[in-house]
Amino acid sequence: MVNKQQSGIYAALLFAVALNTTGAQNYSECQAPDAHMNPKCNGSAPATPTVSVGGTYTVQGTSPEGGKYEGTVTISGDSQSGYQFNWTIGAEQYSGTGKLEGNTLTVDWGAAEPVVYKVSEGGGKLIGKWGKKGRGKEKLTRQ
Repeated sequence: MVNKQQSGIYAALLFAVALNTTGAQNYSECQAPDAHMNPKCNGSAPATPTVSVGGTYTVQGTSPEGGKYEGTVTISGDSQSGYQFNWTIGAEQYSGTGKLEGNTLTVDWGAAEPVVYKVSEGGGKLIGKWGKKGRGKEKLTRQ
């Protein structure tokens, strides 16, 4: 015999099952031993962020020795063919090529160590490290 409390629990469980909108393709897919790792089965499918790296950015940085600098960089290209970087820091010009993998943009600019940026805000902000042991820091903000 089921009491009122148990009846309420059963009703809540049935309601939760009825509301399940995880988007699993089929029942067996979510019965696999590793189903908890499948975003379709656990309801945690992450949204695929749109990253657009390109345009003119304001540069604020610190060299590995601690000196501060400012300037601009223009980024052109795309994720298929690669990105071209053209920095203007004071009277100096620098250039490089970059490759985007996920939210990491690695730029070869002719030095022993590349600049490695973490892309955020859909490409509106890039936070980078460069130089020996990543001691140089650089923040790019899209204008």
